Amino acid sequence: MFEADEEFHKIIFEGSNKKRIWNSINDGSTEFQRIRMLRLAANSSWDNIIEQHKEIFDAIKNRNPQKAEEYMEEHLNMVTFDKNTVKEIYPNYFK
Repeated sequence: MFEADEEFHKIIFEGSNKKRIWNSINDGSTEFQRIRMLRLAANSSWDNIIEQHKEIFDAIKNRNPQKAEEYMEEHLNMVTFDKNTVKEIYPNYFK
């Protein structure tokens, strides 16, 4: 599932002509990638993530940039919120 999640984000960045930002995120932030992978591994239910991806996709498809931005912000906030939880569950992976 991580690969599908990764591909979704890559497509969004490429479709927004932001491929360099995507490459920078992947190449420059090992901790961010580690948090994402561990968060996804620890999350036994993908329902929320899949639902958020559908909302983002539908907003883009319907040419509703305000909704797309709102859904993307919610999606990113979830990662930020989960960061501390992941560090508590997997303390050995972080300094």
